Amino acid sequence: MRTFHSADQAVAFVQASAGKWKACAVQDVSDSLNGTTLQWTFGNLVGDPPKISMIMNRHRARGWTCQRALSAVWNAVIDIKACGFKIADQGV
Repeated sequence: MRTFHSADQAVAFVQASAGKWKACAVQDVSDSLNGTTLQWTFGNLVGDPPKISMIMNRHRARGWTCQRALSAVWNAVIDIKACGFKIADQGV
């Protein structure tokens, strides 16, 4: 969680993040964990500020998926990531 001086600033942060997340939509991304390369495909951006989310599917992981959600509530922004099998809207 990150706090701001005003609710407007919190929403502005989510709006700026939405633009960046949208640029990642439907892209393949690689990262590494303990020396192993992991590949992910990002889904489409869902929602509009003050609440956005995105699904990320891990390749060759038998359905392991994550959902990241970002939401402005009053003067705070909450950033959540939920991962597991059969993730639908748990992050939101």
